[in-house]
Amino acid sequence: MSSPVHDHDVANKTYVDENAVISKTGAAMLGNLDMNNFRLTGLPSTVPQTGSDAVSWSRAVQLVRESSINYVKKTGDIMTGNLLLSADGNSDRILGCNNLDPERSFTIPLGTTTNTLYYKFRQEPVVIYTDNGFLVKARNQSICQLGSADDGPE
Repeated sequence: MSSPVHDHDVANKTYVDENAVISKTGAAMLGNLDMNNFRLTGLPSTVPQTGSDAVSWSRAVQLVRESSINYVKKTGDIMTGNLLLSADGNSDRILGCNNLDPERSFTIPLGTTTNTLYYKFRQEPVVIYTDNGFLVKARNQSICQLGSADDGPE
């Protein structure tokens, strides 16, 4: 049985508004949490389940490294290594440009700016520019050669 509260005990007690306390077992935040320069510790090192999940620093660094290795930006990026397109499934794989306006061009460099596949949208065929002639091979046998490094195409 508890003893009754006396007036002199009330002055020594600290009372907290239970609606403003975060439970150790979970509660919804209703505002910002100022950590006062303290750290969050004990965060999971697993893959986050949602875009707003917190993760450990080591996991965040790993996720950044994985994304920089596996993804190439859509603009202004340089890829190192091979680019292989999977032919699995029933869809065609397309490399190129399929929305050229008239008088616009599309070029695929093949090592230098003078060794390229080039197309300008004027109802003209694709042009192959080359410094060292043009060689067609099938089953590793030369079929046709136009020009060479010593003798330009004729």
